Amino acid sequence: ERRKDWRDLLEYAERTKGSFNDVNWATTFSKLGRFRRDARDIARDSRFRSLLADLEERIQDGDFGTRETANLVHALGIIGARSDAVVRYVEDKAEKIAVEADPQAVSNISYAFAKLGERNATRWFEELERESVVQKLMRKGNLQEISNTIWARA
Repeated sequence: ERRKDWRDLLEYAERTKGSFNDVNWATTFSKLGRFRRDARDIARDSRFRSLLADLEERIQDGDFGTRETANLVHALGIIGARSDAVVRYVEDKAEKIAVEADPQAVSNISYAFAKLGERNATRWFEELERESVVQKLMRKGNLQEISNTIWARA
């Protein structure tokens, strides 16, 4: 079901979130992130705050895929919504995510953490210094992904 307005999307998510898996969570937040001009309004909306709280509870219990995690974190960065639970999840899974993630996913997580001024993502940024991760970025990443990751680390 297509949602053209972020309010409709929040209303739809509110009704259906009980059956969400990691892909549904990531897709919902990514779609909300596409409404960049409305990011402040979205972040302040009580339905969004409720949805984020439900996500935070769910992410503690589950195993989100690497791409889904990256998309979710990136969307939170675009919206400007901090989540300690999501940061903890990435920190706990930092090695796994850094190894499995493609350069775009690495770039998206790094960009979002930098944009949010995230100071608690130390393990994530340490993983980016691994030789295998650097080599992956250099071999497979495009200039935008590489520069976003470097910028975020600076």
